[in-house]
Amino acid sequence: MHESPKSPRRFLPETKVATGTASGAGAALVLWLADLAGLDMPQAVAAAIVTLVMAVAAWLAPHTRRGDDAEGTA
Repeated sequence: MHESPKSPRRFLPETKVATGTASGAGAALVLWLADLAGLDMPQAVAAAIVTLVMAVAAWLAPHTRRGDDAEGTA
Protein backbone atom coordinates (compact mmCIF):
# COMPACT_ATOMS: atom_id res chain seq x y z
CA MET A 1 0.00 0.00 0.00
CA HIS A 2 1.03 3.57 -0.50
CA GLU A 3 1.97 5.62 2.49
CA SER A 4 -0.30 8.53 3.20
CA PRO A 5 1.44 11.89 3.09
CA LYS A 6 2.52 13.25 6.45
CA SER A 7 1.31 16.72 5.64
CA PRO A 8 -0.78 18.39 2.94
CA ARG A 9 2.19 20.78 2.57
CA ARG A 10 3.90 18.11 0.44
CA PHE A 11 1.53 18.90 -2.42
CA LEU A 12 2.26 22.61 -2.50
CA PRO A 13 4.99 23.81 -4.84
CA GLU A 14 8.37 24.92 -3.55
CA THR A 15 8.61 28.66 -2.95
CA LYS A 16 11.26 28.83 -5.67
CA VAL A 17 8.96 27.13 -8.19
CA ALA A 18 5.98 29.35 -7.38
CA THR A 19 8.12 32.49 -7.51
CA GLY A 20 9.70 31.54 -10.84
CA THR A 21 6.33 30.69 -12.36
CA ALA A 22 4.64 33.88 -11.17
CA SER A 23 7.54 36.08 -12.28
CA GLY A 24 7.59 34.45 -15.72
CA ALA A 25 3.87 35.07 -16.13
CA GLY A 26 4.34 38.65 -14.98
CA ALA A 27 7.22 39.24 -17.39
CA ALA A 28 5.20 37.78 -20.26
CA LEU A 29 2.30 40.07 -19.38
CA VAL A 30 4.58 43.14 -19.29
CA LEU A 31 6.06 42.18 -22.68
CA TRP A 32 2.56 41.70 -24.11
CA LEU A 33 1.56 45.16 -22.86
CA ALA A 34 4.75 46.60 -24.37
CA ASP A 35 3.80 44.97 -27.68
CA LEU A 36 0.35 46.57 -27.48
CA ALA A 37 2.05 49.91 -26.85
CA GLY A 38 4.02 49.51 -30.08
CA LEU A 39 7.36 48.17 -28.81
CA ASP A 40 8.45 45.61 -31.38
CA MET A 41 11.02 42.95 -30.48
CA PRO A 42 11.91 39.52 -31.83
CA GLN A 43 10.18 36.57 -30.16
CA ALA A 44 13.54 35.09 -29.22
CA VAL A 45 14.45 38.23 -27.28
CA ALA A 46 11.11 38.22 -25.47
CA ALA A 47 11.56 34.55 -24.59
CA ALA A 48 15.08 35.22 -23.30
CA ILE A 49 13.79 38.08 -21.11
CA VAL A 50 11.09 35.87 -19.60
CA THR A 51 13.60 33.07 -18.99
CA LEU A 52 16.10 35.37 -17.30
CA VAL A 53 13.42 36.97 -15.09
CA MET A 54 12.21 33.52 -14.02
CA ALA A 55 15.72 32.27 -13.29
CA VAL A 56 16.72 35.30 -11.23
CA ALA A 57 13.45 35.32 -9.27
CA ALA A 58 13.68 31.60 -8.51
CA TRP A 59 17.33 31.91 -7.50
CA LEU A 60 16.57 34.77 -5.11
CA ALA A 61 13.50 33.10 -3.56
CA PRO A 62 14.01 31.31 -0.25
CA HIS A 63 14.15 27.53 -0.07
CA THR A 64 11.02 25.83 1.27
CA ARG A 65 12.10 23.91 4.35
CA ARG A 66 10.26 20.66 4.89
CA GLY A 67 10.22 18.14 7.65
CA ASP A 68 11.86 15.52 5.46
CA ASP A 69 14.94 17.69 4.74
CA ALA A 70 17.85 16.01 6.45
CA GLU A 71 19.56 19.24 7.42
CA GLY A 72 17.43 21.81 5.64
CA THR A 73 19.96 22.17 2.84
CA ALA A 74 18.33 20.07 0.13
